[in-house]
Amino acid sequence: MDIQVFEGNFKRIFPKKRLLAVRLNGFSHSVWFDGGNAETQVEQEIFSGCMPEGNWPARAQLLLGRYPHHCYQGNPYGHVWIKPDDR
Repeated sequence: MDIQVFEGNFKRIFPKKRLLAVRLNGFSHSVWFDGGNAETQVEQEIFSGCMPEGNWPARAQLLLGRYPHHCYQGNPYGHVWIKPDDR
């Protein structure tokens, strides 16, 4: 995963939100974000291409749907931009 491309896509798809973390794994992918400071609520959106019938948020599907799951089966990937204690 190219971090800079991911960040750019996040900023485009989630305007006015601050990227906190991402997790890609063999079944579902998740992204965590907030409104820009520690006083705003941490939100999480999930997408799973393994369950296309799921009621996934459109933003999560746009951001996370480009990453296949098979690459991360048994080898999950996570990246943290801002740790909870640093919010």
